[in-house]
Amino acid sequence: MENIKEKILNSAIEKFKVNGYKQTNIQQICKDADIATGSFYKYYSSKEEIYFDSYKKENEKVKEKILSAINFDETPIELISSIISKIFEETSKNKLLNEWSTSKYLREKLQSKSDLIIEESVVFKTFKELIDYWDEKRLLNENVGKEEAIEMFNAISILDLHQNEIQTSNYQKLLKNMFTALLSLILK
Repeated sequence: MENIKEKILNSAIEKFKVNGYKQTNIQQICKDADIATGSFYKYYSSKEEIYFDSYKKENEKVKEKILSAINFDETPIELISSIISKIFEETSKNKLLNEWSTSKYLREKLQSKSDLIIEESVVFKTFKELIDYWDEKRLLNENVGKEEAIEMFNAISILDLHQNEIQTSNYQKLLKNMFTALLSLILK
């Protein structure tokens, strides 16, 4: 049997995924978790706090799902294209992961809560695993190295945080092109 805090968190994840942050309230989470509303406050101080925990847990779950579905033996460009497509597919239908990038309020709250917002994003975490894999296989360009490659991916992750500010009709294609250019720099 799951403990009460985990039950509350799992309920919140499901509510945020379907309804988003604004349309989810603590009462709905508690009703779904089958607990009294007052019990919620024994574990979480606010809806924001449980949203942040929900975001982190869901982000990790999606990253693992994406990584388990990709074929690391594909060429790097095919691999990047596949990963980006999977990221867009997974996050577009998941309001919990999608909403923070479209909501200035949530983005600012997440950034003030954690300096590690980039490192916690699906995009960054997925590509960090990929860089580790390429480093292990000795595919990284010696003139760039692992840390610099991570910094370059980090820069694209920062761009991803501001995707709704970029004037393009096809953000997914833009992102794929940027990663393709990046690959030509970091791989042998």
